[in-house]
Amino acid sequence: MAAASPGANTAAPNSATPANGELLLNALPWANVESVLDEHQQAVKLPADVSTPFLLQLPAGKYTVTFRNPQSAKPAQVVITVDAGKRAQAVTTFATTSTQGYLTRAGW
Repeated sequence: MAAASPGANTAAPNSATPANGELLLNALPWANVESVLDEHQQAVKLPADVSTPFLLQLPAGKYTVTFRNPQSAKPAQVVITVDAGKRAQAVTTFATTSTQGYLTRAGW
């Protein structure tokens, strides 16, 4: 029986596949996530329900998240880095109107 040479059965780590981390997406009071783009501007597949909050499992890297609240004129963008084995949080806040403020603007 021949002895194997040292390191013959040692698999090299696969450096092409980065380890995953988690990305928590949240907005106050709430929003829909319009898109999540990786650092190469490639879209990340989102779940069917894109209303916040929700969690994505993603390869480590830099992401741009676009949130949209229908009561806000402009979307909000957050740039976030996801590290392997860790949870990152992309959070934004949209301006809200109190009931009294709404009624005042409506002329009541």
